[in-house]
Amino acid sequence: MCSQPFITKLYTMAEDPVTASIFSWTDDGTGVVVHNVERFVAEMLPHHFRHGNLSSFVRQMNTYDFHKFDKESFIFKHEHFRRGSQEELYKVQRKSSHRP
Repeated sequence: MCSQPFITKLYTMAEDPVTASIFSWTDDGTGVVVHNVERFVAEMLPHHFRHGNLSSFVRQMNTYDFHKFDKESFIFKHEHFRRGSQEELYKVQRKSSHRP
């Protein structure tokens, strides 16, 4: 199975050593962190997603069921999105808007 384009981009961004001071894996590899919000919005979002809107990015993360680690930081986690576990990316799916 294939992962969603947004998830693939997110993984690629987290793996990029060139932008690790802006956006990277958490130290334990169980989440991603925005280290420098201003540079993330100005440089990374327009490059990868054709916009510079942090709220849209956070909304998209929520759509894929990522959770913010705490209110003070920009650390996002998902149980199937981990460093070194590309084979599990297909399990990160959009939340359904349909209620049974």
